[in-house]
Order: sequence, then C-alpha cells, then structure tokens
Amino acid sequence: MLTNRLRKTHLAIRMLFALFLMIACIPPAIFPQNLKTIRLATTTSLAQSGFLDYMLPFFEKSSGYRVQVIAAGTGAALKTAENGDCDLVMVHARHLEDAFMAKGFGSARFDYLSSEFIILGPRNDHAKVQQAVSAGDAFLRIAAQKALFISRADNSGTHQKELELWASVKIQPAGSWYREAGVGMAEALSLANQLDAYILTDKPTWLAVRKAVPELKLLYQGDSILRNDYSIILVNKTRWPHINSGGAQALAEFLLSRQGLQLAQAFMIDGEPCFSLTPAGQSK
Repeated sequence: MLTNRLRKTHLAIRMLFALFLMIACIPPAIFPQNLKTIRLATTTSLAQSGFLDYMLPFFEKSSGYRVQVIAAGTGAALKTAENGDCDLVMVHARHLEDAFMAKGFGSARFDYLSSEFIILGPRNDHAKVQQAVSAGDAFLRIAAQKALFISRADNSGTHQKELELWASVKIQPAGSWYREAGVGMAEALSLANQLDAYILTDKPTWLAVRKAVPELKLLYQGDSILRNDYSIILVNKTRWPHINSGGAQALAEFLLSRQGLQLAQAFMIDGEPCFSLTPAGQSK
C-alpha cells in the first residue's frame, strides 16, 4: 500500500514538473499583463527629481493600481515601449516621439508638462558662460575655451537638446574637453561636480540634487530654445495585445485631469516650482 502511495506521489511530481517546463517555454507576451499593475517607462528627470514619487501615490490610492516605474533616458524609454515591455511612456524629445508614433508603436500622444533646461558650470566660470546672450552663445564660449563639458551621450531628451544646441552654432564637439558619460542626469551632474565641468541639465533634477553638487553653479537659463516639453504616449495595444491598455488609459486620464494638473503645478523643490502646464489634449 505504501509502495502504491509512493508511486502516485512520484507520478504527481513528474506531472507537475512537466507542466512547469511547458509553462516556462511559453513566451511571456502570451500571458496577459497583470491588470492591477501599470508599467510606466519614463525619463530619469521625472524619476530623479522626485516628481513621480510625489504624483503616483495620489493615483494609486484612488485607483487601486500599482505603477511600476522604468526610468531611463527618452530613447531607452521609447525602445522599451517598442519592445512591448511597458504600457505607456512619459518622455521629452519631440522628434523621437514623432518617429515612434509614425512607426505605429503608440496609439495616442498627449502634451503634458513643461520645465526648462539650464546650463551649469564651475563657480569660477572660466568660459564666461554667465555673460552669454543666448544658449547658443553659451555653447560657443564653452567650445572656444575648450572648457570641460559633460554630455549625457545616452540618447535621452537632455542629450537630444544638447545636440540641437551644438548644431544651432554649427559645432561638432570632439576632443578631450568633451566627455561622453552615458549615464543618467543625477550621475552626470555628480561627474560634472567632481571635474569642475560644464553641463546641460533639466532644472528639476538639479534642484533635487544641488546640495550634493555644490561646485556647480547655475550660469545660464531663460532662452526659449531651452524649453523642456514632456508628453504622455500610450503604447499601441494592436501591436502588443498583452499590454495593460486600460491601466495606461486610467493613468493618462488622471495625469491630464484637472486634479492631476493642479497637483503637478503644486510640485516644488525647496520652494521653487518645477513644472508649468502645456495645453492638455491629444497632439496630431
């Protein structure tokens, strides 16, 4: 009798093991996304500034959803969406966004918030960036002095803006003075602080970490070309049927709602507002 029980137990174990192997071989995309979890691929600036830590609990408490944040540069965030590994994105590089939409990876794009890019540098400002009359002039001064400059070099929205500024003054930066870091914004700021270098950054991230980078000084801001616009893009469910499109839609609606926009506008760091509002609505 004991032998029969052992045989049945061994058979059950073998059947369970075979079932486990079958499940393990099924591609993940076949399984539906957990309907209570929303995967948000977003920029490091929205994560490292503390903005998402501030905003998302309001949504999660009222909706019952849990938001999983995947923070990377804009280029990497959009690549995550192209691979079907997130449900929506929040990014800030319009030409990359337009290309993403043109390829059919996004079902809808919405204007969201604006902040600004700023130029920081060493306190002695040997390139005299503080005397610049435009952002382009600031970059010309840095290049003329071959002053050390830290580039994100990661296809992020900040990196794309930096390349736009170099192109606007017809300079292709190269040489020992131009350092390509390939890291997130906070990490790049830390590197610039250590090396007494110039750097382009979004203002909210700098406000969030400026006590940790005391050697960096705000030298230039205010040029219209430095406006930093963010958008929300829903991943196309027809391309990736497994995504949580309902959750993505719910999060987007919250962020673009009157309550959500008021909360975003109220977000401050050390008493300084970080974001202004852009007209909300689907962009064509």
